[in-house]
Amino acid sequence: LAYQQFVKSHSFVSFTYVLERSTNIIKEATHYVGKKIRAFREFRGYSQIQLAELSGINVGTIRKYELGIRNPKPDQLEKIATAL
Repeated sequence: LAYQQFVKSHSFVSFTYVLERSTNIIKEATHYVGKKIRAFREFRGYSQIQLAELSGINVGTIRKYELGIRNPKPDQLEKIATAL
């Protein structure tokens, strides 16, 4: 019984660690994508408003991408890349 409880608690701890680590990796990736969008936008000399107009994406969404709050879906990323 003690062994079964150990395995359950150990598995839970391992799962929790993996889940937290995965969440951190996703957050880091989202932030990285946002930084790249901003860097390319600034390199081109565009404001967020101009990029929004050129890509057809709402300026608030562009802002959230750059801040790492949201992660663009592939079709949105393609629109941004085309605009840049």
